[in-house]
Amino acid sequence: MKNTLKLFVLAVGLFYFHQAFAVELYLKTAVSEVGVGEELLVDVIVDVGDETLNAVEGELVFPVELVKVVGVFERDSVITFWLEKPHFDEADGRIKWSGVTPGGFGNVLSPFGLQPARLFSIIFEGKNVGTGQIGFGNVRALRNDGEGTLVELTISALTLTVNGKDSKSESKKEEFLTDDEPPQEFVPLVTADPTIFDGRWFLIFNTQDKESGIKNYEVLEKRTFLDFRFWTVAESPYLLKDQNLRSRIYVKAIDERGNERVTELAPTYPLNWSENVLPWVIMIIILDLIVLFWRKFLWRKR
Repeated sequence: MKNTLKLFVLAVGLFYFHQAFAVELYLKTAVSEVGVGEELLVDVIVDVGDETLNAVEGELVFPVELVKVVGVFERDSVITFWLEKPHFDEADGRIKWSGVTPGGFGNVLSPFGLQPARLFSIIFEGKNVGTGQIGFGNVRALRNDGEGTLVELTISALTLTVNGKDSKSESKKEEFLTDDEPPQEFVPLVTADPTIFDGRWFLIFNTQDKESGIKNYEVLEKRTFLDFRFWTVAESPYLLKDQNLRSRIYVKAIDERGNERVTELAPTYPLNWSENVLPWVIMIIILDLIVLFWRKFLWRKR
């Protein structure tokens, strides 16, 4: 009897020890009931306890018959590099994401001590009356131990009710997107890899915007000031058009509010002096022709 009791106490102790250190993924919201047309802000939260993680990926599954997605935002996220930015498929009812933080992340220090970390946020809008669950699928979290060890997760779903009250509310999206700061500074990298783009030169880049989140990037390659090219919407990795690496490269990061950060990379193999002078010679010739034309035709008419 004593041995049985000891085994029971040991098993219970191990259970609670395991639970105390489990990483928890859950959804945080101020309310769990909204009206048709009313918006609801939901934060995807991870409580890592004493762990340090460096990668999290998964899917958020929502009932498309009850709610629709107004927007997905990475504001104040602990993720610094998105392999797959949080994006939703309205028809499928899924929001997919995959992100890493080199060096790892833990819970976030606040005036109230360590608090669970935010991955991203979603604004839903009530569509039809009913009750359903917003939950997770295919979630994986990796420990920051240099080996990418899988961490066991405790996952909690959110039960949401949409009532019959037509309560069209003021949009939370604009309030959530309050942002007058540009994205953070970043340094793009030109590199090549036999397994990517058949070994051709490409550009990798990434930055964060802790307010409204990054909307998109644009790239411009330009050899001289007479090289009239346009910005190209781009994703990392980006295959360079100038495989000779003689162009100056500009990368522009644009956040959801239109704030911009532009970073410039000098050419790996700059043009020689004669190639640099040539555009100026062309410009001088063009100006001379314009002056000559003006003197010969327009000035005489006066």
